[in-house]
Amino acid sequence: MSLTCRFIMPNEEYSQEYADENHNGEESDDNYKLLWEDEFNFTGKIDSIELSKDSVYHLQGERGGETFNLPVENMKIWNLIGDNQNQIAISSEVIEKENIDLEKGVFEITFKEMSVLTNLIPGVYINITDFPKELVS
Repeated sequence: MSLTCRFIMPNEEYSQEYADENHNGEESDDNYKLLWEDEFNFTGKIDSIELSKDSVYHLQGERGGETFNLPVENMKIWNLIGDNQNQIAISSEVIEKENIDLEKGVFEITFKEMSVLTNLIPGVYINITDFPKELVS
């Protein structure tokens, strides 16, 4: 069974009233519900999802020929346990709503409107205010 992961950024300017009055309650080109959404699937068996709240995510990589490992605090980290070990990490303060149902194969996060995020790695969303200053330039 696969797990479909969706990450949704709502459009704070969307007006249901405008949609009702002008487009039979539907979205339009000038009044849309979502700014963006990201979706991917984890394939293979997933036995469980373990959540760590208020965790530290370690952003690792290489810059200018030097390796780095920088901590990012205030993260929610989901460890997906199964055929493969995977991780989803998101800054706690940008999450508006979570819909996670392993039996249905759904992992859906809706972000708070107007959140500003970085997404350097699939499944990792860091609030711009929490992003390590050492990597900004």
